[in-house]
Amino acid sequence: MVDRLSTILAALCQASEPVSISALAERAGVSSRTIYSDISRLNERLSRAGMACIEVKHGEASFPSSVGVNIAKVVFDGDSLYTDRLLRRKRIAEQTLMLPERFSVTDIAQHFNLSRNTIMRDFSALSSTYKLYSLSLEGEQFRGYRILGEELDARRMLIQLLQEDQLFIDQEAAEDDRAFLASACESISFFAQDLGVRLSDASARFLEFALFATWRRLSIGKHLTSNTSASGEMWTKEKGLVIRERNRLEKLLEHSLDDTELVYIAECLASASGLEPKAPLSEHWIQYGFLVQQLIEDVQDEYPLANYLEDSQLYSGLMNHLRPAYHRASMGMSIDNPLYDLAVGEYASLHAAVCTALVTLQDSLGVVFSEQEQAYFTLFFAASIERNRLIPNRPRIALVCGTGRATSEIIRARISGRFDVEVVGTFGAREIPAWLEQHRVNLVLSLVPIELPGYDVLLIGSSFTKDDEEHLALALNRLAESMRAPAVPATASRDASADGSHGGSGNQGRCKPASISLRKALPSQAISIAYDAHDKVDAVREAGRLLVEMDACSPEYVEAMVENVSSNGVYIVVAPGVAFPHAASSSGAKSVGFSIVTLKRPVAFGNSINDPVHLCIGLSMIDHQSHLKALAELVGVLNDPTAVARIMDAQTKHEILDVLFGSSGHVPS
Repeated sequence: MVDRLSTILAALCQASEPVSISALAERAGVSSRTIYSDISRLNERLSRAGMACIEVKHGEASFPSSVGVNIAKVVFDGDSLYTDRLLRRKRIAEQTLMLPERFSVTDIAQHFNLSRNTIMRDFSALSSTYKLYSLSLEGEQFRGYRILGEELDARRMLIQLLQEDQLFIDQEAAEDDRAFLASACESISFFAQDLGVRLSDASARFLEFALFATWRRLSIGKHLTSNTSASGEMWTKEKGLVIRERNRLEKLLEHSLDDTELVYIAECLASASGLEPKAPLSEHWIQYGFLVQQLIEDVQDEYPLANYLEDSQLYSGLMNHLRPAYHRASMGMSIDNPLYDLAVGEYASLHAAVCTALVTLQDSLGVVFSEQEQAYFTLFFAASIERNRLIPNRPRIALVCGTGRATSEIIRARISGRFDVEVVGTFGAREIPAWLEQHRVNLVLSLVPIELPGYDVLLIGSSFTKDDEEHLALALNRLAESMRAPAVPATASRDASADGSHGGSGNQGRCKPASISLRKALPSQAISIAYDAHDKVDAVREAGRLLVEMDACSPEYVEAMVENVSSNGVYIVVAPGVAFPHAASSSGAKSVGFSIVTLKRPVAFGNSINDPVHLCIGLSMIDHQSHLKALAELVGVLNDPTAVARIMDAQTKHEILDVLFGSSGHVPS
């Protein structure tokens, strides 16, 4: 019922004219008689809040659109804890996770103004919820209740509950809670800027609650007691950031933080981060590359109605998504997927194929993705399908809404009812840029000021007035005129849809890159034996010099390699003693190429686990895929510690070639 009341009030708040009772009944899926009863309940609550009431005349309902209404506070007033058991129990569970070691039924009953019997019944019902997180709620006579289990699981449960309870801040958060969350938002923005990442609305909200849960648990003396890193001792850039910003975090959380707490916060950051497409590859980039390629091939086999193997944009998108998805799954966390229904509904068959293909990937990583996470993977493949489609006759519109989803859905329905357009989805301001990289639309409507380079954005009001309708009609007329222009050649159209631009030539994003073998990518002159490097930069320059000499890259690419290893050297060292310096293809790569440099004296790259480096392998890559075959062959050798030792100890190039290709092998000179 509570959700229905929210829907009714939101619809009336946004309507510029009276809405028929029958229309409200159809929207809510109930009878008109029920709508009349719901309006009476709403008017009681509006009256208690000292606000104007809903008027009903001649079978139509209206509400003053000029009145600002916090729908959450009106609909979910105090007695909602009685009428909505799920909400009440969620709040009780949240409260128990923020109380000291021992608490009583009376403590909870007084906080929520509920009876002791109600709390006892809710405690019993909540036992299965605690069990889901490997926790238990146990009571002892005369001593009260306590939560038993690992601290990591307690935080995980609290974060998940807070994400599901969107009204917690409005209804339960005290003044100091709100002050903390405001400071946390500032810190999150700082971290995102430092890491060079974009955060979706869901990711940002996850981080806010992760920091909030950490703060509240630390305030009652609950500390992590063991290393919780999903990546073990693998260095990540998030770990480097939190170590540098220890003082900022300690000031925010009002506690001193040991290394275990810092690693936990770093893992939370990694779980929310989304790498920019041209950012340096992550610490597990070799493994991720093979797994993503295998996933695409498996989905191709399961759902052969599209050619995913030719879509390099799909590959890069999955590579960027896999890292945070892995960290979330490793920590047992999940974030809300605003397009979940689209993935499992409109793309149901594709989703089933993706879920089947994900089994191998999950087994390889040792994690299990949640249903929400699996739907994210499906959306990447759905976007690939969309990129292959011709421009439809109906204009495709994306809607950006800075408030609740109820508002956006109402506007979406009004637009669809008045114009022959396809509203492809509603998004938060943080989500839309990343979504547009994977999808194509003709126009963006937004309730909040936003700049989206390459797209026409029409700003509309939350009430979607007659003026807004007229402005949209004019924009659609202009769009129709442009669509009647001479047709663009088919190849150019595919190019534009692939790279997200409105024009250009070439075949970016759609050509299947030709794979190349290690024999062709590693000529003998690209091997240097016992090089006496002064430091890591010198070692990288030598690997780059060999790539330049074989004309695989320009000198500018070598400088980009140096910059990359200076910024990200800790995870350039991919295995004990082995470094893989590389750079973005746009920095001057000409062709796929490898170079091998064995070092006379080991060199430190800054990785406490895999230093010092004895073997430096340079890589020039022109895209995300064409080097994978050669890389797979090389990694197959490097997975053998004995083979790596033989390469490091080699005195001649032929000894290295023998390790790579066998005694009969020959690499072109």
